Amino acid sequence: MSSIDPPEGWPARAAALRPTLDGFVDGESYASGDRARFACINPATGAAFAELAAGTETDADHAVAAARRAFADGRWRDLPPAARRQILLRWADRIIVAGAELALLDTLCMGKPIAQARFDVELAAAAIRFAAETIDKLNDDVLPTGAGSLALNLREPVGVVAAITPWNFPLAIAAMKCAAALAAGNSVVLKPSEISPLSALMLARHAAEAGLPAGTFNVLPGLGSTIGAALARHRDVDMISFTGSTETGKAILRSVGATHMKKLSLECGGKSPCIVLADCTDLDAVADDVAMQICWNAGQVCSISTRLIVEAPIAAALAERVATRMALAVPGDPLDPASVMGPLASRAQYEKVLRYLQQGIASGARALCGGAEADPSAAGFFVRPTLFDGVDPASPIAQDEIFGPVLALLTVADADEACRVANGTVYGLAGRIWTDDLRKGYGLARQLAAGSVVVSAKRPTDPGPGFAAGMEAAKQSGFGIEGGMAGIRAFTHLKAITINL
Repeated sequence: MSSIDPPEGWPARAAALRPTLDGFVDGESYASGDRARFACINPATGAAFAELAAGTETDADHAVAAARRAFADGRWRDLPPAARRQILLRWADRIIVAGAELALLDTLCMGKPIAQARFDVELAAAAIRFAAETIDKLNDDVLPTGAGSLALNLREPVGVVAAITPWNFPLAIAAMKCAAALAAGNSVVLKPSEISPLSALMLARHAAEAGLPAGTFNVLPGLGSTIGAALARHRDVDMISFTGSTETGKAILRSVGATHMKKLSLECGGKSPCIVLADCTDLDAVADDVAMQICWNAGQVCSISTRLIVEAPIAAALAERVATRMALAVPGDPLDPASVMGPLASRAQYEKVLRYLQQGIASGARALCGGAEADPSAAGFFVRPTLFDGVDPASPIAQDEIFGPVLALLTVADADEACRVANGTVYGLAGRIWTDDLRKGYGLARQLAAGSVVVSAKRPTDPGPGFAAGMEAAKQSGFGIEGGMAGIRAFTHLKAITINL
């Protein structure tokens, strides 16, 4: 049992849960006066368990004004770096203490298996700790000049940051994005997805209890068409940091362009490739990794490999291994710690994935496991993980971001064709390469249009650089740096000051 597992068990804890439904603005609960409501649906049952206000432009104005006051008077950005660091570290500690409730809220809102939601709690706390440790390391520069002048490059916070976060990692992405913005000295207004807003509402309250000044971190639930759109258009928001679909990212880009040129960071969709070259000898390791990725969070992860691009000599052997592992990932009750896969997050997502499964079969692809049939006995939005073979690289299941447990296997003749196929979509978020030849792997990694590439030579032994690695997506997967020191600096403005002595 994990340290955050409730002793009474997860179903009992869920039955007794009374989540916070109001926003958090200027250091206190904020209830919108909007009479329009939206429901939080438990995707494991299809039943509503909470209702929140849809929100209005007036609500957005109120939250932005609170953030602007907090930024203008320097109550956060002007604190000594050591003081700000300690507040963020206390915030991370509180996240761990409240981990059971935070994990449960994400599970109930979007169906994430509780074991994975518990992992997200650890991820959120680690992201906040990383951001805290950067605060006293955001160095400015003194530039070389003649004896009669002093030239400086200073990193200053941009001001009021509106963070718009997705439904698939409600707690973890909100913590990563907002902690980075706060570490740089900004004030933040967070708009979580209407599908899974509840853990973000707790996140802000724990930040305040850790000592974050009022108005520095505000959370405003509501519909994207109201709150999200209002923040994108708002003339007193200095930066938008968005993670979500490419379609929504384009809408934000249009809104920003139509109002004023605020700073913008977009991390959008992906159709990431996993290239496996014929020299790869550990096909079991590849199969384990590929199956785990496509089933994690029911495949609702923008950066996972959803295209398996394999050189012909090993394609059949690898397909058999992957299909066997995926077939074992039977969707189950997300409140059961043994479940490795839960439902899709919403009815709309469920229906979308079913349409793609039907299209795949209609296009002539073969389902080696799973398929297009829904489970008529399930009340929730459950689908089986599906591996398609014989996929046309131009077909929708090979081109579109499905955002579900659907994997397309594409057989290629050689590494050059693998690279062409991998780069043959509008996306450029991430990629994986399996080969026993690191020279080949590195060469392919340089050719992939992607913000992040993992090269696995035999079995991976290192989890990677974690939060220390910054990356920037390519093509229609977005732009703007996320992660690492570069990701913290992305929330700053570079100013040059020259003093003529």
